[in-house]
Amino acid sequence: MMSMIHKIFCVCCTALLLFLFAGQVAAAGDDDLAEQLLQASQAYKQGSYAEAVTHYEDIAAAGISNGSLYYNLGNAYMRAGHPGRALLNYRRAELRMPRNDDLRSNIQYTLSQARDSIECRGYAETLRDICFWYTRMSAPEIFWTAIALNALFWLLVLLRFFYRREGLSIGLAIVFFFTSIFVASAAVKNYTVAYMPRGVVVVPEILVRSGTSINDTVLFKLHEAAEFVWEEERNEWALISLCDGKKGWAQAGSIAKVE
Repeated sequence: MMSMIHKIFCVCCTALLLFLFAGQVAAAGDDDLAEQLLQASQAYKQGSYAEAVTHYEDIAAAGISNGSLYYNLGNAYMRAGHPGRALLNYRRAELRMPRNDDLRSNIQYTLSQARDSIECRGYAETLRDICFWYTRMSAPEIFWTAIALNALFWLLVLLRFFYRREGLSIGLAIVFFFTSIFVASAAVKNYTVAYMPRGVVVVPEILVRSGTSINDTVLFKLHEAAEFVWEEERNEWALISLCDGKKGWAQAGSIAKVE
């Protein structure tokens, strides 16, 4: 009985994954992607996590950018024993589906297994807690909400020319307030994603140096699954910063950008 339930569950999961990726697979114009997806799902269910990673990476390399894909790729990396790359793909999935509870749980678990515990509570983190929609909505969702509110605002302005009612003026003020908030949020969110992306250490250990040479002074070490802000890239080096104020250069091949 349990074996039959397990088989039904697997079939349903595969069908769901195929449905989620169907639009992008068709857009990519490559019939092999559907087969790659099916093979990835089967490899994962059979415990062949390295093979599943290979298939999911091939799909991503073909131009598919999907939260569910990155989520499953993160799961495969985690099962294969690569928490750094697992967290990298979880964060990529988070950009696309920030309200997924299973994803958030997996991120927290991965962070709990990391050697470096870097927790900072500054004004930026406090502001994000207050502006809860900033972390609970993706950049496109915030952008289109701002567009919709802006359209509603100008519609109310137009109506106010014809109907001089107090309730309309109050509604106009409320819509203007929320429009301003979402326009500002959209600007900050898109700037952060584009110019201050998050990064993840994807190798067991890296040395962060004072300059872009292996002869420069080692400032501190970071270990796999540590997170940071990717500030600048120069040749094969990246300038990274931590929320506790530490900053230095790391070899780009040992870290990866969340995008």
